[in-house]
Amino acid sequence: MYEEGIQANIFIERPPEEGFESAEPRSVYLVVCQRGQAPPKFKSLPPDQHFRLPIATYLHLLEFFDTTWPKVKAEIEQKFKHLRKKNSAYELHTDIHFYHNATAYYEHWIDDLFIYFKKCTASTDHGQLFLQQGGRSLVLNPDVLHSLSQSRSQLMDVLFKAGYNEGLTAIVLQSCNDS
Repeated sequence: MYEEGIQANIFIERPPEEGFESAEPRSVYLVVCQRGQAPPKFKSLPPDQHFRLPIATYLHLLEFFDTTWPKVKAEIEQKFKHLRKKNSAYELHTDIHFYHNATAYYEHWIDDLFIYFKKCTASTDHGQLFLQQGGRSLVLNPDVLHSLSQSRSQLMDVLFKAGYNEGLTAIVLQSCNDS
């Protein structure tokens, strides 16, 4: 079984080459791809295979997964651990037992991007993370997105050096205030 990864195609300006006509300036196109395989080329992606965000929203998403998500994940896991300890079978009859499972739901908005996370106590996987915007949805591994967020400050530096500075000051100030 392959693990999913995320490819982020970032465009400050639309490239002049053929095949990039659909690329919006100051945008990030997220694509789910398989780890260990060559990522798909942007030029060959059908429009329904990628998820577009403004660069500023993408940076806020990375900030959320860098600073807030670890706390949310730890709290969910702590509550699950507590529930699993308390979860004992309810015996209706010697041959019939009932077990209780719980599902955690987490919702968060970043600009017009809706983040929705769902995980069940009976599941050993990472849970399901949905990014939803404008009627489109993308299912991601939250651990992969958190890992990607670890390089947020380097990305901000590269973007600034490449001439993009919209909102970078506000994001840096907000990050400093959150710490």
